[in-house]
Amino acid sequence: MGVRLAVGGGRTPKAGLVRLLLGALGVGLAVVVLLVAASVGHARDSREQRAGGTMMAQGKRPGVDPLYVWFRNTEFRGVDIERRYVRAGGPNAPLPPGVDRLPAPGESLVSPALAELLSESDSHLLQPRLSERVVGELGVAAMVYPTDLIAVIGAPPSYQNGGEVYGFGAWSGGEPELTPDLYVILVLGLVILLTPVFIFIASSSRIAGAERDRRLAALRLVGADIKQVRRIAAAESLVSAAAGLVLGGLLFLAVRSMAADIVIGNESFFPEDLVPSPPLVLLIVLAVPAVALMATQFSLRRTMIEPLGVVRETTPVRRRVAWRILVLVVGAALFLSLDPAEPNPFLLVPGAVLILASGPALLPWLMELLMSRMRGSGTPALQLATRRLQLDAGTPARVVSGVAVVLAGAIALQIVLAGQSARYTWPQDTPIEVYNVLEADSVVGDAAVSAVRSVPGVEIHGVARTFPISKHGDAVSMHGEYRWATLMDCATALKVLFIQHCQTGDAFMRPMAAVRPGETVTVVGAGPLQIPANIREVQAHPANYSLAQDIMLTSAANLDVPMKVTATFRTSDADAIEHVRNAVDFLPSVVQVDDYSGGGYTGALKTFADMRKGLLIGSVIILALAALSLLVMAVEQTRERRRSIAALSATGVPVSTLVRSLLWQTTIPMLIAIVAAVATGVTLAALAGWLMRNPFTMDWPTIGVLTGVTVALTVLVTALTLPTLRSATRLNALRNE
Repeated sequence: MGVRLAVGGGRTPKAGLVRLLLGALGVGLAVVVLLVAASVGHARDSREQRAGGTMMAQGKRPGVDPLYVWFRNTEFRGVDIERRYVRAGGPNAPLPPGVDRLPAPGESLVSPALAELLSESDSHLLQPRLSERVVGELGVAAMVYPTDLIAVIGAPPSYQNGGEVYGFGAWSGGEPELTPDLYVILVLGLVILLTPVFIFIASSSRIAGAERDRRLAALRLVGADIKQVRRIAAAESLVSAAAGLVLGGLLFLAVRSMAADIVIGNESFFPEDLVPSPPLVLLIVLAVPAVALMATQFSLRRTMIEPLGVVRETTPVRRRVAWRILVLVVGAALFLSLDPAEPNPFLLVPGAVLILASGPALLPWLMELLMSRMRGSGTPALQLATRRLQLDAGTPARVVSGVAVVLAGAIALQIVLAGQSARYTWPQDTPIEVYNVLEADSVVGDAAVSAVRSVPGVEIHGVARTFPISKHGDAVSMHGEYRWATLMDCATALKVLFIQHCQTGDAFMRPMAAVRPGETVTVVGAGPLQIPANIREVQAHPANYSLAQDIMLTSAANLDVPMKVTATFRTSDADAIEHVRNAVDFLPSVVQVDDYSGGGYTGALKTFADMRKGLLIGSVIILALAALSLLVMAVEQTRERRRSIAALSATGVPVSTLVRSLLWQTTIPMLIAIVAAVATGVTLAALAGWLMRNPFTMDWPTIGVLTGVTVALTVLVTALTLPTLRSATRLNALRNE
């Protein structure tokens, strides 16, 4: 029988194609993430342009008729719905963005998300507030997000005195300037999210490394020299990277087409938003093959590919730890050299990258150190796994290195965000005994309260009338002197405040109200008001803070001023509040009905909240990429060891033992990677906390959850590789051409 030498290393061309596809898939998945990241800038700019395009210009313009607009927003099961009632004041009235024609009275144009909501079977409680006939959908220009719930409705004749609009696009947008702390979080987030991607590219380019070395040894046998072998290895990696670029581009186009339907953390994009920046696309096209090429050449630095075999398969040389620790030391030194007031990105980025990379750099050394101390103990499955890891600790470490970086980055990010979050005053969570809140102006206040009382299952808890006061006449101060006062009866006061008795004429104030007993203030729009001398400082029940303002009066003689009516009420079931909204919707003025009314997100808090949400979305995407890449590399590792697995099966080793051995071969490196990832993540978080002057607190529950997810990911990936393992146990896997 003749001997056949093939570049495929003794395998059929089909095996080579499988290797190419697996390598291209690993690279392609990473390219998808890079292209999405390269599209973030355009997506942000597109949103800003659409948001600015919907802003209304109220200044009169020659030759332009007014468009009358009434806003009557509502809410349905926790989501906001924007209703814009419109009527043209003439033939030359401007059209809102995304609208081809103005709807007539009784007609409406709705966003796609709202049309989908209205088509659901349980939307009958929303229908009374959107009873107009839907005659079309709004265009993309009318929405900032695909999930926006917007309706443009033809205003009925009863609507009078709407806002006059003469054009749209009166605001150019603009991002708020980042503080140094938020800048550091943003840079760290980008580094943490993108560093694993390049590690995945490097790992994918080294798929089937042992088979590649055997093929190269065969080429040495027919006369190729070392330089030619290295060039061939480089060409193979470039072909795999090029195929990965093409596959990644195709996958990106597929993801882009479904962008509006992919919602993560209430965040989604229009397909038109996801357009990668051309310079970044060029950088990706150049960087991906470069990373693959460097990874391949780096892997060959200690491999002696000779005509009679691959020397790497002998006992490996002990790995040196000095340079691996140096990576961490240099990264920490770069961090410590930063100026907290003006962090230099040219020091911050390399420092963060080096600290994250120190984990994968230490993994092979830690693997060898641990495996060298395990001497034939345990079950047969554990012994098989241990021996395999002793022969080749580098490959399993490389397989889990990407997941280790993701875990380290996620731990660091969560600790940093927790420290930064402690510096903000967040809106309080809804107390268990909270009351729903109704707010209406003085014109419809009493009618709104009566409408609420008429809804079955609703109990009014308290009613108060609110009006503004000022220490500077009618001028509204922006420096703390502008206050709110409420007028309520004693029955309501006893429910709202921590007091034991009340009689008409009593007055109360909350701490920090900035008024003094007997002081004269001005009721905005009415006149002077003397603060009663017997006013008492009290605390309000948390569930009733909507009725308790700075000053609370039980009587106010000769006070003739428009007052906002606020009522708290309790409902018998979750949908009762929707019946309340339907009951007050017929009133001529907007009546706000909320499950909870409190402080909002403003300024730096909103920027931080948006940034935290964006980093959370990015973490989910990178975690999904880690799972897919780990699966690809685990499948290839099983394929690569198919001969030894088939030999074990042929000698009588049960498949169940091989399965447990495979689980150990995945679990042991992952456990070591988790230890390294926790240490690396905590180190990075500590250095970032020092830079930002934030308190450092170990968030053990979050670390536990992240670690548990990683372990579960390992088990899932192992389970998904079982079909490949069973295929490898067949006797035909022993065939050797």
